[in-house]
Amino acid sequence: MSTSILQDKVILVSGSTLGIGKATAEAIVAAGGKVMIHGRNEQRASELAAELGENAAYHLESCQSFVTLFLQSTVQEWFVTSL
Repeated sequence: MSTSILQDKVILVSGSTLGIGKATAEAIVAAGGKVMIHGRNEQRASELAAELGENAAYHLESCQSFVTLFLQSTVQEWFVTSL
């Protein structure tokens, strides 16, 4: 049985509501990954997340604040699970 290298991975794609970013988000989900859609237009972001299904979500804060929150939660999860 073959498994995608994206299986169980969550990938942030900045600018993913149009063009190359959107195509990248679609390809990630098609390959078995999960995608965090990031963009400035809430309508396009929510429509794309709905189109891609349960393996997609969207976030509209600045990319810097999102990455900071993501890193904090990842480090906290790592710390808790490594105890």
